[in-house]
Amino acid sequence: MLTLFVVLLTWSVVAANPASQYVTPGSAEQEITPSSYELNVDEYLRKYGYMNDVNERSVDYAERRTDAIKLFQEFAGLEVTGEVNEEVRELMLKPRCGMKDIVVGRPENARWNVSEITYSLSTYTKDISESDTRAAIAEALTLWEGPSNLKFKKIDSGTAIMELRFVTGKHKRCPYAMDGSGGVLAHAFFPSKHLAAGDIHFDDDETYKYKNGRGLSLVSIALHESGHSLGLGHDNKKGEIMAGWYSGQTTLGPNDIKRIKALYK
Repeated sequence: MLTLFVVLLTWSVVAANPASQYVTPGSAEQEITPSSYELNVDEYLRKYGYMNDVNERSVDYAERRTDAIKLFQEFAGLEVTGEVNEEVRELMLKPRCGMKDIVVGRPENARWNVSEITYSLSTYTKDISESDTRAAIAEALTLWEGPSNLKFKKIDSGTAIMELRFVTGKHKRCPYAMDGSGGVLAHAFFPSKHLAAGDIHFDDDETYKYKNGRGLSLVSIALHESGHSLGLGHDNKKGEIMAGWYSGQTTLGPNDIKRIKALYK
């Protein structure tokens, strides 16, 4: 059985882990402001895979913390100083996917050995109509079809490979709670034999939009999270939908296409 990992998009695939499009910092116009919650740097570093032990009493705590900050800066394309400067704080406060950036031990070739992926929508967001929600999800999934050679089919009964839900706070059949507006936007689960594998949970304390209006692009977030559901981890290259921070991007980047082709060749 494959190990289950959290994709908690502040966007998450568990087999997963969330700020304005899923692209790297500075690569696209931002639609939302950094979260208002208080930043806990050590918890952030732990949550997203940069640092395991955050016990301040550890003998080498200061050195490991500095190394973790450097790793974060390198992954995010920031100046590598090892210090929590304003640039680091600003990025850590941006909404993002709940999935870890650095995942140790996850099989790189975890994928679905089928040609058709079934999905279901068991709950809907309060922000847009059910028809627009279905259209946004379908639009996002269709973008993966070409490079992956997969087909996606919505079903209204039976057990789907991917169950999509809009949830808040602690929610059923998931150990990963949502954190309210901002912060984590969604999470997902990588392909595995786990019951939740492939599922995507969207934080319904966010405000979503489809095409027009104010709010976060549901297409963008669903496109990112479904990448986790198919087996992709986060990317640190600019212009890729699988970057961990939200940006509103609604297309696949060149490395997204390269990676999904390699996974489903």
